[in-house]
Amino acid sequence: MDVKDLMLRPWESGFKLPDTFNMASLLLERHLTGNQAERTAIIYKDDIISYGRLGSMANQIGNALGNLGVKHGDRVIILLHDRPEFIALFLGAMKIGAVPVPINMLATTSDLDYFISDSQASVVVMESEFHEKLKSVIAGSAHLKTVVVFGDSVDGAPELSQLMNDASDQLAVYPTAKTDHSYWLYTSGTTGRPKGVIHFHKDLAYAVETWGHHVVRFTPQDRVLCSSKLFFSYGLNNALYLPLYYGASVILNPDRPLPEIVLGLVEKHKPTGFFSVPTAYGQMLNHLEEIDQEPDMGSLRFCISAGEALPGSLFQRWKKKFGIDILDGLGSSEAGFIYISNRPGKVKENASGLALPGYSIEVRDEMGAVLPTGELGELYVTSETLFAEYWNTTAKH
Repeated sequence: MDVKDLMLRPWESGFKLPDTFNMASLLLERHLTGNQAERTAIIYKDDIISYGRLGSMANQIGNALGNLGVKHGDRVIILLHDRPEFIALFLGAMKIGAVPVPINMLATTSDLDYFISDSQASVVVMESEFHEKLKSVIAGSAHLKTVVVFGDSVDGAPELSQLMNDASDQLAVYPTAKTDHSYWLYTSGTTGRPKGVIHFHKDLAYAVETWGHHVVRFTPQDRVLCSSKLFFSYGLNNALYLPLYYGASVILNPDRPLPEIVLGLVEKHKPTGFFSVPTAYGQMLNHLEEIDQEPDMGSLRFCISAGEALPGSLFQRWKKKFGIDILDGLGSSEAGFIYISNRPGKVKENASGLALPGYSIEVRDEMGAVLPTGELGELYVTSETLFAEYWNTTAKH
């Protein structure tokens, strides 16, 4: 079955993806035919990148990785700012059956050493500014074959743009199984070192359509801005998976998400959807009070919050200022997306909302017994979107 012919309604009984399935087909390939290829995929500073151009970039990077010896199942660490090359690298690696692993740009040298060693990555693609910081890490790695830099060439390391220029822009999608590794994210647990969260190709196919349809009725005409960076699950979901899945567009910000920068991007590029965290919403409101200005936020039709609890007082301040609800939700790296959410017109303050279709939610005690309504306990989530396991541990979901 061609994935372009799939009618994706994961919440309906009987929904099933084909056994051979590569998520890049949904995120990119199906948008490359006819007029769809001319649609805007990425807005980056003053550059407009169409789906056709993004497809060529992803193909060039996929071929470049293949030329470096990267093969099916190999991990490719991404240590880049939020820029078009990040998205093209993520998709290009996925297209050849490799596994992109975005890494926190703010990580310490010790943690970066751990990520490279634990993931057994064969390639690291990073901003040239990190090369000096990681010299000793790179030299001591047992699995790392190649370091690719973006920007200024350093110590003879291959430079990403040059590798792309030397590679073909034609690339077939590798026939991965739907239960092959698609991407990893490292998440900080409550104890011990960060854990590598493994997601299959099938996982986000269930999650994105379910959230997009039931929460905001997302469409190809939407344009999103997310204050969280792509190396975070929240940023990756809402600034890559969601817009590309629907053939919509995303505004990328390579800089720190300072209030004045984020507000300026909203005024300049007119997103229809904005994703952020309560702390950032509060910082934006405080900034506007300090400068006593009224930005044009009229393009927004929805605002989403996750990552921490949204106080009712902050919800009210934002609604009073801009006349739009913030829809609070709950998600995680392990679940792959937001799985509990408020809905437009059905917002309950100081609450994250209701479970989305396809998710079974229970509150249990420490012995695993289901608790009655109103009792405190641990949240148990069951869904097709859940991660497979933590890498290099015995823990599974």
